[in-house]
Amino acid sequence: PGSRSEVTLHVVLRNCTSFVIRDLNISVGVTGALEFFDILPQTSKYVASLPVDSQCVFEWTYIVGGWADNTFHIVLTFHASNGGELATAVAEDVDESFSDVLARDDADTITVRCQPLKMTVNDLLHPLVSSTPADFLRVWTRLPAAFTAQADMHIPLYTLQEDCPAEKVIDLLVEALWNSPFETVIERVHMNGIGVQMSFASSTWFGEPVYMFMQGTQVSPTKAPVPKDGIVKYAS
Repeated sequence: PGSRSEVTLHVVLRNCTSFVIRDLNISVGVTGALEFFDILPQTSKYVASLPVDSQCVFEWTYIVGGWADNTFHIVLTFHASNGGELATAVAEDVDESFSDVLARDDADTITVRCQPLKMTVNDLLHPLVSSTPADFLRVWTRLPAAFTAQADMHIPLYTLQEDCPAEKVIDLLVEALWNSPFETVIERVHMNGIGVQMSFASSTWFGEPVYMFMQGTQVSPTKAPVPKDGIVKYAS
């Protein structure tokens, strides 16, 4: 954390075909708040030959300049004497990690464009473990920007506690956010057990607070009829 942070991209390429790959070139372009150390919009590596079942490993370090969605765009270009057959083999073997396998008219140059590798804004957050309710409320009132979203939460009746169904809502939300970059700060049940209030705190790599507040109440059966399998609806 600080005014500038770094992230390292590791790329492992393995030749799983039955052909020797020649003149392999891997290019990486970036979009978002990423900058290469040499201040280039794209960087590349070259391998003269990659035998069958062998691999090569590359890594690049980038400067992360701000809290934003960042994306890596990886393109592979290589040659083979039997490029047409190799292109067919590669196209048949690739999975969703790749979007395109292209061969030139002379079938000697093959290009593989990988699906973009994304760093979401969540990847640039870390939980504020030491945050207290008082800290949350003090910072919340001073945040310069905010947005509001609404959602419905459907919970099977058999999973709820009869005396306080809202406590089950809290348990489910805490479990859902267990591996997220948000720390649970406030958990409160009110309105005779049918209402819930929760708050979560996080911070960007650059020390900017990102807070979330949620409140919801059980929807009356007259407004949300219970399906046959038994569902309680919470609106937030």
